[in-house]
Amino acid sequence: MPEQPTGIHALLAAVAEQLPQNDPATCAATLDRMSQLPAAPPYTDEDVRKAAAEYQAHDMNAFEVLIDMSDRAPWEGLATEDFNEAHDRIVRAAGAI
Repeated sequence: MPEQPTGIHALLAAVAEQLPQNDPATCAATLDRMSQLPAAPPYTDEDVRKAAAEYQAHDMNAFEVLIDMSDRAPWEGLATEDFNEAHDRIVRAAGAI
């Protein structure tokens, strides 16, 4: 089953659905509705568990985890604070030093 888009991807998907109709009022209403939805978390606890298990299996240290995370979903593109929090959680769970 394909993953459902979240955040900006969900917004773009919703707007794209309206584009063939070429109705600016409908597109504006969709944008307004999407902007009122709560933001989806940038990653889940399961993402953290999976990443920690993978990094632990490869015996990676905290710096190696940092480098690898910077170019992988769902970590790439996170705001700095969110990325740092995710990195900290993964490193602790993986026992990476």
